[in-house]
Amino acid sequence: MAAEITGRLLSYYAAHPHLRQLIQQCDTDGLPHCAVIPTFPYHQTPGAPLQYTLECNTRMQFFSLMGEDSRYLLAKKQSSQFIKVFDLATGELKQEIFASTGDMHVTPDNSLLVLIDHIAERTIKIHKSDTGEFVGQLVPMNHIQLLPKEKYKIDSISISDYFLCLVITTETSYLFIASVHECRFVQIFALESKSTLCKISPDSRYVFCNCKNVLLSYDLYTLEHIQNIQLEHNPTDMIFTKSGNKAFVVSSKENKIVVLHLKDGCVETSYKIMLQEAMKSDRIIDLRLSHDESNVLIRGLNNLLVYNMKHKRVINRIARPDDVPKQFRLPRSNSAIDLGFAQADFSTDDQYIVGCIFTNVYMWRVTDGELMTSMQSPVGVITTLFVTADRKQVVTHQEDSDIIQVWSLSEAMKYGHVDVLDRLTRPITKILFTGDNAYAFVRCDQSDEVGVVDMCTGQLLDLLTHESLLETLTITSDGHYAFTTVKPRKPNVANKIWHAGERKIIHEFGNAPGYATAMHNESTIICIWQKEINFKAPFYMSRFKCHEEKVQEIPCNVILNFLLRPPFVTGDDKYVIVLTADKYQEHKAWYVNPTVCAFSIEDNFSVASYSPEDLQGSVNIKRILDVRPYGDNPYAVFVFFSNVPDDLNNNERHVSAHYHKTGFMVLDICSGAILKVCDDFLPADMSIEKLLFSNNMKWCVDPDSNIYDITNGVFVKQLDTRGFPPMRFASNGKHVVYYQGQEIFIIRTEDYEEIARVDVHNPISCLEVCDDERTVVVGCTDGSIVSYVLIDHKYDNAAEVISSIPSRQEDQPEDDGRSWDKVESSSDPPNSRPPTALSLSIKDKDRLKQIKPVPRIHPQSDTLLYLSPKSRTCSIM
Repeated sequence: MAAEITGRLLSYYAAHPHLRQLIQQCDTDGLPHCAVIPTFPYHQTPGAPLQYTLECNTRMQFFSLMGEDSRYLLAKKQSSQFIKVFDLATGELKQEIFASTGDMHVTPDNSLLVLIDHIAERTIKIHKSDTGEFVGQLVPMNHIQLLPKEKYKIDSISISDYFLCLVITTETSYLFIASVHECRFVQIFALESKSTLCKISPDSRYVFCNCKNVLLSYDLYTLEHIQNIQLEHNPTDMIFTKSGNKAFVVSSKENKIVVLHLKDGCVETSYKIMLQEAMKSDRIIDLRLSHDESNVLIRGLNNLLVYNMKHKRVINRIARPDDVPKQFRLPRSNSAIDLGFAQADFSTDDQYIVGCIFTNVYMWRVTDGELMTSMQSPVGVITTLFVTADRKQVVTHQEDSDIIQVWSLSEAMKYGHVDVLDRLTRPITKILFTGDNAYAFVRCDQSDEVGVVDMCTGQLLDLLTHESLLETLTITSDGHYAFTTVKPRKPNVANKIWHAGERKIIHEFGNAPGYATAMHNESTIICIWQKEINFKAPFYMSRFKCHEEKVQEIPCNVILNFLLRPPFVTGDDKYVIVLTADKYQEHKAWYVNPTVCAFSIEDNFSVASYSPEDLQGSVNIKRILDVRPYGDNPYAVFVFFSNVPDDLNNNERHVSAHYHKTGFMVLDICSGAILKVCDDFLPADMSIEKLLFSNNMKWCVDPDSNIYDITNGVFVKQLDTRGFPPMRFASNGKHVVYYQGQEIFIIRTEDYEEIARVDVHNPISCLEVCDDERTVVVGCTDGSIVSYVLIDHKYDNAAEVISSIPSRQEDQPEDDGRSWDKVESSSDPPNSRPPTALSLSIKDKDRLKQIKPVPRIHPQSDTLLYLSPKSRTCSIM
């Protein structure tokens, strides 16, 4: 309970003295019950505007609010037959409605669902919204004749409680009018040209559509054409007042609003609202009318305008925030997207404007445009925004996301902006720390993103994206440089070196992803890679020294046949250790003669190799299984070996497991001397890859929680019998950290007591322990990061440890906001943020410029007489 209270209230530590005292009491008095305390605030922060995150387990595309007070939210994926119904009062999934696949629309009275076939747009199915019961279907294609190759498309649709009107375009357009309750078409009008607009009036009596720049009105009861209204441009949007006596029409071609005064479907008078000056270098996207119909909200890409109907003028102009970039490249996106206001609407009381752009939701006061508060969502671009009717809630959804956010406007206004930590877009699979544990570099599953997290605050400082999915990640100890590998789409771009501070790639090479390790004391990365993706292709090694934005490559002359495990560097940057083999026996799936190679970094990669044959004089060794660092010792390595002969067949090898064992030795890589050996350490069938070692190499634990004393080479005891595999050692072997589901628990190795158990509120996908041996960092499946400090009262001075935690300082540095989503320099192009994944390889546009043009042979003047009038020219580039 103490850790739960602390995690939820930690955002208020510096600003609220009473809450600070409560957190301090939880930190000290709670340790005997749970020996960890959070170092970051939880995402579940009371007073924060984020009320709920609704998880859909699939990417939703269509949404609709239901109920008089907009209590229920419908969410649907286009290709799914199920519609999820969420209760916004509790944040729970109420039910799932089984209906049909396709695009979802809902009648204004929320009684019927209209689902349009998303594959060929050939059928329209109608279901009851409460049960999903099938009502009927409409097939527009049965009512018009199409030529064999003629295209068919639904361009616009409008639904009332009684009618469904849609515009279908082939070579021309048709207006279809259908009764939603009878599920039949009552009239079809062939239009003279293509149409882009279809709107039913609020009283369900009239429908308006267009033929190019002519607005047409029809009576839905008598099915008669009423009037043609000439406009200057093709209309793109049209809204009505509640009575339907006034309409507002806009076009993307001009920054003007045409106001129509209507009576019985006819236009009595019209006039234009001129917005050219207010919308300079912008264009109108859509309109919203306030609930009292006194103001019109005009949304452009970069501006929001409030036009007052009484004073006949723009009373407010809201420009895009300065700290929002013009472009951004999202993870798993092939190109940067333009960022503009995606949605905007009035609050229920018409006092505020709620709008979203990029990852942020803003609230401005209508009267003067003052920014009242802002809310930050995780990484992504918000594309959907709903303001509920009476619940003072805002619902947002990010493109290609399976999570819906529900925000409380009252909490946002009451407490103002409350920092909530960012999430990445996919489950966390790897966390790397800088040498001083100040920053963490985070990699996600099946994604191209690398997040840089401040370990003091938990804030996401930077986001590095790539052109394809990430394969591996390595960082230098100072965190200034990162080495990443991707599945290559172009030549010589598989391996990349980032200058993390400048957010740019400074070196690219190779056509196959390599294996890299970083040196401990300098900004140097050692990489081993193949020149092609081929199992038997040789491996090459180079050292890449990084200085500012320059990279110096120092190649190694030794070529390796195979690489059996990723390389590592010994302490003090003395040697690069590689486990290789002579050849591979395909019929046995067996590497022949695994050998430990030690490359001297100081002596220009001079190599010393140790095979089983070299060591058989001192040890009963038949095969080297694995090699690990031996703590911080720069001249020794920890080698696992087996005394099972290589020439046994599989049946004999299974039998031999009863009397052959896996042993270990500590090998001096300078002299080849064996410093320590244990022939009978583990059963021969034990998987070496799943063993965990303490940093001081004194303890080892297997997947069944069996603890081994490496110093004496003996089994000690089984630590835990519940069957959960251990994840990491902490405190130099004094503790073992486990996780199961969304809980972590820690067991003390001395007396096997569980000293901590805490819920991180999300399923765990990754867990790491920092080099300080007490900071436990947890990565979750929702892309979030949680951090705890382990304080065992049996060994630690709690007050001393707590005082060193940055989040427990009263004088917190001011938060300047996130840096990764801002334009940081005036030298950057005005239309984009600093790039995160621009390849250094030659661009296609530049390749075309290098191609010499083919000389064109022009015909003589007399040959022109013989050319057919239907002739065409073709140039091949």
